Amino acid sequence: MANNQLSLAEKARKIRNSPLLWIKKFCWVVDRDNKEHVRFIPTQQQEEFLNELNKKVILLKSRQLGFSTIMCAFSLYKCMTQKNSSCLLMAHFGTTATELFDRIKTMYEKLPQKIKQPIVKKNKSEFLFANGSKITVGVDGKDWRGFSFNVIHISEMSSMKESIK
Repeated sequence: MANNQLSLAEKARKIRNSPLLWIKKFCWVVDRDNKEHVRFIPTQQQEEFLNELNKKVILLKSRQLGFSTIMCAFSLYKCMTQKNSSCLLMAHFGTTATELFDRIKTMYEKLPQKIKQPIVKKNKSEFLFANGSKITVGVDGKDWRGFSFNVIHISEMSSMKESIK
């Protein structure tokens, strides 16, 4: 093997340790135009954002840049690669929360079987995986006190009730 080639185990470890590589390799989304499954290719802004996620990040941005989608993918990455991860994706309306949940469901269903954590519980707002990780999709107004999350994404913060802000 040449010096610049990685073994299969080294490639797998490299992908597993990089949210960006993992998402590029394993995540699929539904194309807006033709409604078919396509590999999720993050934009430059999404890639830069992912590179900052090892810190606490508050992002003020314009709408429709795909950050909810990248957070769905990142939450799935965390739950598939790290046990006992807990992710919350919160929306201002139930329909938006359902859309976020459906994105995660699509991404999960398209994962290769060998990297999927089995689902031990699934309802309309939560996936609980065999490794103790979970993804919860919620709506503004729920009392989240007492819950502990490693990742929180709040979609459309400006539309949230004043009590959440």
